[in-house]
Amino acid sequence: MSELNDITTDIKLGKYKYEISPPLRRYEPNFVIDAEQTVNWNRQQVKEHNAKVKLAYAVHTNAAKRLARKLRKRIALAISADYNFSTQVVKLIISFVSQNNNSSDHTRYVSNIIAQCNVLNTFRELLNSED
Repeated sequence: MSELNDITTDIKLGKYKYEISPPLRRYEPNFVIDAEQTVNWNRQQVKEHNAKVKLAYAVHTNAAKRLARKLRKRIALAISADYNFSTQVVKLIISFVSQNNNSSDHTRYVSNIIAQCNVLNTFRELLNSED
């Protein structure tokens, strides 16, 4: 099962990690940036700052989602290569693990994928041995 293990290694090396840097924080509407300036000026600056923060997080979220889709696609190809499962079975495995995975830990996610694949592969071997 080398391809899924390679994915786990890449995850541990940070290949599928996307962080926003530096962390940004929103200002409260009445936050004072410069006490020497007018209230309207401060409100405008806060509004502009918060718009930049919102955009930065949107860009970050989109990039993180693209990276997650890339990872899921690579996992699907790896399952097919390592276990020779049909596309339908691969989708079912990924769907099942995704529904039961409440963590953003990609290593745990791939470990759960491998565990489910091993279970299904054992069932397939048992069914084939009975013939």
